[in-house]
Amino acid sequence: MTMLLGGMAAALPAGCAKPPPEGQVLAQVNGTDITRRDLAVETQEAGGDGMPPMDLLGKVVDRTLLANAARDDGIDRTPEYLAAVRRNREQLLADMYVQRMGRAIPAPGPADIADYIARHPQAFGRRAMIDFRRIDVARTPATESALRGAPDFDAAVGQLASVGAKTSVSAGTLDTGAVPADVATALEQARGGRLAIIPSGSSLVAYAIGGYRPIPLSGADASAAAARSLTLERLARAVDDRLREARERSTIRFQPGLAPATPAGGSPS
Repeated sequence: MTMLLGGMAAALPAGCAKPPPEGQVLAQVNGTDITRRDLAVETQEAGGDGMPPMDLLGKVVDRTLLANAARDDGIDRTPEYLAAVRRNREQLLADMYVQRMGRAIPAPGPADIADYIARHPQAFGRRAMIDFRRIDVARTPATESALRGAPDFDAAVGQLASVGAKTSVSAGTLDTGAVPADVATALEQARGGRLAIIPSGSSLVAYAIGGYRPIPLSGADASAAAARSLTLERLARAVDDRLREARERSTIRFQPGLAPATPAGGSPS
């Protein structure tokens, strides 16, 4: 028997490898399987950038090799790594939970869509691209008085400087359909040359409007955009309601002075 086994071993080619991966296993790295599900997740994260599946699979292999090297160096046992893993795991769970809630939101009907369009004219019939100059400054009685007393943008900059306020001045272009309705209304009303002064938490933001280019959205495009926005609004309310219920059922304690002034918002980004 010993001679038979020895003869069989001699008949095998030197360095005989295991059979290649098959079925759901697309590749192996030191015995670790990379599956079709792994590749599907990688494809989803790539966001449809057109990279061939074999190249994406190669990225997964490279990441696995680097992760193995990191484990060999003990990085997976550091407090920084463990804290990051916890944060990423909880963020992923929260994101997937919100996605599941989103799938349960019923599609808005024609009447809801029409009402949404009517309530947001700056995002539809009066939508426009606006060139602006902007001042950001801390909100105090002195800065508010300086801004509201200024006849134009340059005067506002000067008056804020005269009261010793630290300002940030910038310029750019925005789409009235991409800002809150009250901001869009204020910007539209500032076309005559006066400043649009908008409180933002503990700051004030002042806009001076330059170019104004109408880009109205109507018809089927408007209906589709309104349906998406309305669905997101409903999802945001559902998430806020779920968070409020969770807070009421939970025991949450903070060190003195560390509790947020108001609970964090639950709206999805």
